[in-house]
Amino acid sequence: MNNFNDQRYLMLPHFSLKKDGVFFLEKYHYLKFGRQDISADIREKIFIDEGIIVEKKNYSWKTDLKVLVLEPHSDDFALSASGFVLDKLKYGVNFSVLNLFSRTALNNFPWKHKCHLSSEEYEALRLKESNFAIVKYLGGKFASLKFESLSLIKKPNQFNEQFFQAIYSIIHTKTPDVVMLPMAVQEHPDHIATFELGPRLILSFPKIKFILYEDLPYARNKYAYIERLGHIKKRLKISEILIDCEHLINSMADLAIIYRSQFDDINRAQMKAIIEQDCRAVAAESNFSKEFAKRFFEVEGIK
Repeated sequence: MNNFNDQRYLMLPHFSLKKDGVFFLEKYHYLKFGRQDISADIREKIFIDEGIIVEKKNYSWKTDLKVLVLEPHSDDFALSASGFVLDKLKYGVNFSVLNLFSRTALNNFPWKHKCHLSSEEYEALRLKESNFAIVKYLGGKFASLKFESLSLIKKPNQFNEQFFQAIYSIIHTKTPDVVMLPMAVQEHPDHIATFELGPRLILSFPKIKFILYEDLPYARNKYAYIERLGHIKKRLKISEILIDCEHLINSMADLAIIYRSQFDDINRAQMKAIIEQDCRAVAAESNFSKEFAKRFFEVEGIK
């Protein structure tokens, strides 16, 4: 790799995996530079000021517990469901993340004025970031069904049965012990479609434990959150799960900041502060005995 001396890269998405160097977005590929390739002044900005250093985890997988996370979009696992999986990793867990809707509107790309991508390149970029976060960083498994976002589909009702059958087949084959689904706070069409899989899957797989996770950033809207939780409680019997997450926050920040294509104005230190604020609020709302908590809901049945 040639010596890195181009200041313009600092204006584009980038993150670091310790020992693997720094990854900078060029078109829809991440270019890798080793530490020895980067000048001292730029290295200081990247590794200190930006606060984006990520260190790969080395977990043992001596366990029979299998967790499957259904995420509507790339980064939903990292932002919303990772606390549950990270907590289980200390005991060992075999986990997979299944991305459902990878094709989303290009106008959602926050770097579009600095890095011009096609819709196909944007989709590929987001999936690459998921592979970094889930496979390379945590050692899990990742796959995508590559469905088009329901907000882009003209007749979504015709899609529902195809959607269910695809998920049913995967769960039937993988036989997970736990399946995680979004609550669908603020009712994004893709999140709603994923949540609505729940009742049918619960009836189809009665031995599997189903866990709901709070969609972030949507769940920060407390009015929408309370309204959605009330709706869910009318349909499902659920019980609250609170996890002490103080020791998980650094890893949660690492995971989230890998998705640089989603954040154009935030570094890892800021991401960590946001996560701490969210977890502190959950602990206070739930009268939890610790300072930080992540909240999930176990589905105990259908009403």
